Amino acid sequence: MEERSHEPLSVDALAAALPITPREAEVLACVASGMTNTQVGRKLAISVRTVIKHLEHLYPKLGVTSRVAATVLAFRVLGGGDSGGRHRPGTEQRRDPAEGD
Repeated sequence: MEERSHEPLSVDALAAALPITPREAEVLACVASGMTNTQVGRKLAISVRTVIKHLEHLYPKLGVTSRVAATVLAFRVLGGGDSGGRHRPGTEQRRDPAEGD
């Protein structure tokens, strides 16, 4: 299987803008660029299990429950917004599932 070229997000910007460790920011940048856990592990020279643990730790810090939500948040934070570049977990708007699509 051919690996795609990934355009990384700024790890330093993620670490500065979000309440996560620099290593968690590295993992998030890789995940947000579309890498699988295996690809992240290879790039950062860590095991897949360690990648998963980093994700398990950063999700609650960001107030999200999935890699997709973490990716969306990473791009929103780095793209600006009204929070001055600083994300405050729990402040994102959640859609009411009862409202439908």
